[in-house]
Amino acid sequence: MKQIVLIGAGNVATHLARAIDQSYPRGTLSHIYSRRHSSALELGQQLSYCPVCVDNLQALPTSADLYLFCTPDDSLEALWHTMPATHGGLWAHTAGSVPLDKMMAWHSKCGVLYPLQTLSKARSIDPRELPLYIEGSDEEVAARLESFARSLSGCVYRADSQQRGHLHLAAVLACNFTNHLLALSEDYLKRHDLDPKALYPLVRETMAKAELYNPRSMQTGPAIRGDEETMNRHLELIQEDLLLSQIYRLLSESIRRHSR
Repeated sequence: MKQIVLIGAGNVATHLARAIDQSYPRGTLSHIYSRRHSSALELGQQLSYCPVCVDNLQALPTSADLYLFCTPDDSLEALWHTMPATHGGLWAHTAGSVPLDKMMAWHSKCGVLYPLQTLSKARSIDPRELPLYIEGSDEEVAARLESFARSLSGCVYRADSQQRGHLHLAAVLACNFTNHLLALSEDYLKRHDLDPKALYPLVRETMAKAELYNPRSMQTGPAIRGDEETMNRHLELIQEDLLLSQIYRLLSESIRRHSR
């Protein structure tokens, strides 16, 4: 890839821009687009060489090798609709839930570069350990995207749109829902004047065991033991929080069914 255009300046765009900056010659990432020029500039200034930063899609070059769309899933089709006609370059999006054929309606040579990781601007990660899942509109595109991905990461895999959709759903369950439960737990402890970080040694050990062993076999707690007395006592403590009570009951029932 001799010229890359990055569309987006959020979490995913930030990490991919850093990875490109580390792996490619200065100036390869030539342009960054964001709806807010200040966001594109903020990202560009983090790099060893600040690309051209624009807030108008029509200001992008039309003959780049790769146009990398790193924007929220529900914004992609509107972007594709307003993109200028490009000549010969690949289009690739980074969304887990958007099938490739949605992009193929706008550009024939296209693909997906999906990072299966929770990414935040404020936290750096080693791009060589970033899992990237590749799909292409044909084998030539897939091979080019795979070569590009391998220049950034040592963890590159192929997955079609259906497989990627399953990965994305599993990621929401494992990451987004887990993080939300941690937030609920912290809120509960704060309300009772307890250290919100008290659970983190427990959380670290839980995740370590989940990675080493089968999570189903590592399940502990009152639900899997059928300890109704403890569960009822917990429900009494949160009886005024109807949503948290529903979550507690639903997850407890899921644990019981999953253990059968």
